[in-house]
Amino acid sequence: MGTEGTTKQDHPTCSSPQLADKAEILVRNFVSQYRRPFSAETIAIYTGISTKRLKPIIDRLIADQQIKVVSIDPEQIYVKANRYMGIYEKTHDHNRWNFDPDKAMILLKEVEANKHRNVRTISKAIGKSRQWVYVYLEALASIGAIEKVDGCYKLITKDFVWAIGTNIKKGILASKKSDSLICLPLNQV
Repeated sequence: MGTEGTTKQDHPTCSSPQLADKAEILVRNFVSQYRRPFSAETIAIYTGISTKRLKPIIDRLIADQQIKVVSIDPEQIYVKANRYMGIYEKTHDHNRWNFDPDKAMILLKEVEANKHRNVRTISKAIGKSRQWVYVYLEALASIGAIEKVDGCYKLITKDFVWAIGTNIKKGILASKKSDSLICLPLNQV
């Protein structure tokens, strides 16, 4: 009794469109989660899809700009296309944020109830990260809901909270901070 039948695995290859779609979904999931450079062989090992079936899927991913080729010697090496984004693009891209008016109201109520001079105290008070508080403050300041007066955040209006995230002016909090320093009497500067 030989061991050839037990060690070698044959994966059934069907050319049906449904299996091709499942294979592509599997490969797209792999690409979205795998954080290192990879080859077609790496995808084949992790997904169980033959390299022959991977070739058209990889070509579509390259055409869709989901992955890019970083090396062709001795075999093609790929990386996820947005893998090397800088820290600024990752943390300050407000287009990726889904702003929730109900959560913004929690922030506004805290700003209305207490005097806060910085993001850290607000984040501690409402149990959100400093980044979350900063992005929401910037979005709220952009629609005129809050501003910084005498070094403290102050509620201006709750009327336009539904419009949060529609028009964000990046850096508005920093410009408001410098404006408030200009408005102070000279003996307090």
